[in-house]
Amino acid sequence: MGTAAKCLELLLRSPMSVKDLAFELGVSRRQAYRVLKSLKENGYVERMGDVFTISNTSLGKAILDAASRYSFET
Repeated sequence: MGTAAKCLELLLRSPMSVKDLAFELGVSRRQAYRVLKSLKENGYVERMGDVFTISNTSLGKAILDAASRYSFET
């Protein structure tokens, strides 16, 4: 699973800061921010203050819907 997919999986559990995502992903903050920036530009996540969360767009809703149908193992 790629870094972006792992990031989305973590954000399905709860909103997270760049620092916390970087720690959980085992990457630098800079790399985590780049992944989040790309996910944000593509409508998957949104920033809410200091944290990122799955967006309220149709893409975000599709992610949440898929997650409710399937269990993701880490």
